[in-house]
Amino acid sequence: VYREKPAVLRKAIDSILTQTYAGFEYLIVLDDPENRELEEIILEYADKDDRIVFLKNEKNMGVGASANKAMALARYPYIARMDADDISEPERFEKQLAFLKAHPEYKAVTCKLITMDEEEHVLSYGSALPDTFEKLKKGMAYINIVAQNGTMFEKAFVQSLGGYRKIEPAEDHDLWLRMLASGGKIGVVDEYLVRYRLGEGNISIRKAMEQWYADKYVRALYRERLKKGTDSFSPENLHHYLQKHHCFDEKRKERFYRGNLLFREARVSVRSRHFFRGIGGLIHAVIVCPAIVDIILTSVRYKLSVR
Repeated sequence: VYREKPAVLRKAIDSILTQTYAGFEYLIVLDDPENRELEEIILEYADKDDRIVFLKNEKNMGVGASANKAMALARYPYIARMDADDISEPERFEKQLAFLKAHPEYKAVTCKLITMDEEEHVLSYGSALPDTFEKLKKGMAYINIVAQNGTMFEKAFVQSLGGYRKIEPAEDHDLWLRMLASGGKIGVVDEYLVRYRLGEGNISIRKAMEQWYADKYVRALYRERLKKGTDSFSPENLHHYLQKHHCFDEKRKERFYRGNLLFREARVSVRSRHFFRGIGGLIHAVIVCPAIVDIILTSVRYKLSVR
């Protein structure tokens, strides 16, 4: 929990407390210690349901560090992650837990997402996920298709990897790639079990370019790990990589955001069989930001890897 709207936070909490599988503890981490309004809401729920464990960070730590903190205190063998502005469908825990117990060789399981806007109107249903582990593993080398806010994983295995590393905003992709490199399988419950809220905080100009290059960085670490059994990650190396790719240049960040937005709109046009409009949109996107060529090529490689 950070600075979500009170009504949004209540929806998120309610979606967990009304799961059909009830045998869980619910760790809620407040990552904005000055936010008294949200703290009071969490405490209100905690007074009514003793499954809730309230944790308040002394200072803002970020998503990965907050998740590691909660994981260290969690009593049960499986962890289900969700952001404070999303909604889990009632059968999410039941179905994901059943999968992990039936397939002990799998260390994590994800699901498909429904994307909604701030008012909870459905924007889209997530694309089909790969239908075999082999395809998923190949695809993950290009694009993160394992949504952290819809994933359940084995606590001990993730802790054996060192948990989340400080590679925001790509710490989840980094974790899944380390899991795959270490022999852990990731499965799929082929159902829409989480509603993902797309708001201004999710699509900010500030993060779009940094997220893309942080993701490129963790994919490079994955290839390095496959070859050497380890990788060269450090916060300093990550900062140097982002700096080298101009991720702290405000004008470049704005152009990248605009180009990426045009690319997404072009993809929608192509899927709707408006091919000329789609091709025109792709050309426009590349003119606005030449780095979009890299995104296009990565998307093509992903599609070929999971065919």
